[in-house]
Amino acid sequence: MDFSKELAVRAEAARADHQNLEALKKIESEQKQLVIDIKAQIEQIFETVTRFYPNAIITPTHIINESGEIVSVLGAFRYCIVTFAADERYGFPTAVHFAFGVFPSEDYLVIKIVCDYMDSSKCQDHIKPLLRQLEKRHESGDCIYGGPYDPEGIKDAVEQAILNLLDRHSGSPGQGTQVSSE
Repeated sequence: MDFSKELAVRAEAARADHQNLEALKKIESEQKQLVIDIKAQIEQIFETVTRFYPNAIITPTHIINESGEIVSVLGAFRYCIVTFAADERYGFPTAVHFAFGVFPSEDYLVIKIVCDYMDSSKCQDHIKPLLRQLEKRHESGDCIYGGPYDPEGIKDAVEQAILNLLDRHSGSPGQGTQVSSE
């Protein structure tokens, strides 16, 4: 055995592994930033909703800690959640959680956004059942938005989905496709 040759091969393999790991970290970081950018856009729409529906509360699903790391809250990093508390004046006989999931493709060419809702009786102490429904919607390709990153297109799709939810719970005639929980 040529010890120097073996060391050179192993050192080169370690450098290649490190480069691959750094490339994967960069892709993951870029994807997370894209998700954060889209979530910020969705949560801005949620802020508008809370001005008109004081029974609506936005649930934070991530924080950025002091060292700049993104930390998932509730295991729900790629999701945005707004809860409409029970309030008959606004058409909510029971509390309802409404959530969006953001799923960019690995090459960033396609952004898929899914949405769903669940009343609070089905996810009393945690939001996991709703997140599972969103995962199923994503897997089945049932999205409210699917295409290249287009802030205006995303805004329109999210706003329409929220209007559909409100129509469903207030009994008002809807203007678009209804969002279902099944």
